[in-house]
Amino acid sequence: MIKSYKYIWEQKEIEKLEELFPVKTNRELSKIFGISIRTVIRKARELNLQKIDYFRKTIDFIQIGKLASTHPNSIATRFKKGQRVSPETEFKKGHVPWTKGKSYYDKWKYRKENRLI
Repeated sequence: MIKSYKYIWEQKEIEKLEELFPVKTNRELSKIFGISIRTVIRKARELNLQKIDYFRKTIDFIQIGKLASTHPNSIATRFKKGQRVSPETEFKKGHVPWTKGKSYYDKWKYRKENRLI
C-alpha cells in the first residue's frame, strides 16, 4: 500500500492553481505541483474552481482519442485480419472439439464426474 500524506498548500500555490486550473488538464497540474491528480481535484473542488467551457469541450475529444488508441481493447490494438501471433498454439485444420455431438447434460455430467466445477 502506498503511504499517503496530507499536502499543505501554500498561498502562492493556491493562487497559481486558481490561475492555471481553468486552462490546464489535471494531469498537467499534478506534474507542475508534483502531487497526485486526486489532490489537485480535491483542492479545486474545495476552492470551487471550474474548467472553462471551451477547454472542457475540446479536451474531452482529445482525451477520448488518446484513451481509445492506447486502451488494450481498442480497435487500434486488436488483431488485424490474417494476423497470426502464435500459430503453434492455434487449433489445427480438422480439429474436432471434445464436446461436438454431446448434449449439454453430457458435458455437465463429465465436468461433475471429473470435478471440473
